[in-house]
Amino acid sequence: MFTRCLFCHRELPANESLEQFPIGRRVAYDPVRGRLWAVCPSCRRWNLAPIEERWEALEELEKTVQDRARLLSQTDNIALLRSGELEIVRVGRANLTEEAWWRYGTELVRRRRTYQALTVVGVGGVLALMAGGLAGGAGIFGGWWLLGRAGRQLPRATRTLKFGRTAWQGRALCPRCGTELVRIPFKTRGALIALPDDQGELAISLRCLNCEYGSGDHGVRAALIASMPASTWSMLGTGMARRDEKGRVTARIWMPSWERTVRRDAAPGNADAPSGYRITGVEAQHLLRRVLAFQNFAGAREADVRRATTLIQQAGSATSLTQQLARTGRPLSDMFPTEAIALEIAVNEDHERRLLELELAALEQRWQEEEEIAAIVDRELT
Repeated sequence: MFTRCLFCHRELPANESLEQFPIGRRVAYDPVRGRLWAVCPSCRRWNLAPIEERWEALEELEKTVQDRARLLSQTDNIALLRSGELEIVRVGRANLTEEAWWRYGTELVRRRRTYQALTVVGVGGVLALMAGGLAGGAGIFGGWWLLGRAGRQLPRATRTLKFGRTAWQGRALCPRCGTELVRIPFKTRGALIALPDDQGELAISLRCLNCEYGSGDHGVRAALIASMPASTWSMLGTGMARRDEKGRVTARIWMPSWERTVRRDAAPGNADAPSGYRITGVEAQHLLRRVLAFQNFAGAREADVRRATTLIQQAGSATSLTQQLARTGRPLSDMFPTEAIALEIAVNEDHERRLLELELAALEQRWQEEEEIAAIVDRELT
């Protein structure tokens, strides 16, 4: 059995999934014509296996596809599947249900394990400080107060180190007043609203404070706090806000402003235009994926992932769920945790599906070329 690429002569990686064909991390096969290839990761060429080594491997591959493989995407001519570390290109439709969301579901479970490990490390560090504090007469109550906060601080610091403090930087104008939006920090993520645009794609909307409350006054921030539910305050950095009996709001910690004043060179706004900022296209999709990954940094339990994927199945597909949640027009802060997890899975599945469609088109073209060569080789051998 060959172990090097027939074209670039680099060594092909081994796999532990196929006993009869342990060559290649990506293999392609045609069960009807009896073709079997090992795909080189370096030059992407398909290496045709010798005809006498195919039959048992083809049977094993077909059994793997039916029993253990997950269907990533497919066309009328080829299907792309994954079984463990092995990627399989099957010529012909696989007649399986596409479940690309399972990949991101496992990522959320893995993320939760990492979050729990960080929590344990933080608590362990505080316990060590407590032991030293007790020995030095610092007292036990201060140590227990630190212990209550330690489980959250190390994961939060890790999240900030990974994502930074800014969710988006760019340029968006309010069509009504001409105010320019240049930055969205993660602290204001709860105010973002995912909406469908004119083409049915996702767009991100954010209200304009200048239109609603005027600019340059701390009362702007207090007025915004007053208009939001209490559950949103902590997410927006307003944990010290208080509402009195008459409904007036005071805040010792003001919400950080995410917009600048009207630019001097900006054209005057249109008083009849809708208020607010809108981010569309690839920018909106990237922003939503980034914000949801930040919000769900703690991951999810397997039961939560199952409930989230149930929502996707009930909607019919990940794209349908995304559109359903977008049509509600609710801010991210008003979504239930299961909905937020399902939305993260859905938007990432939709992104990966588009990438897979491009990859499938390239694979299908490569298969047609390699099939011509394989037909000539097999005809000469037989």
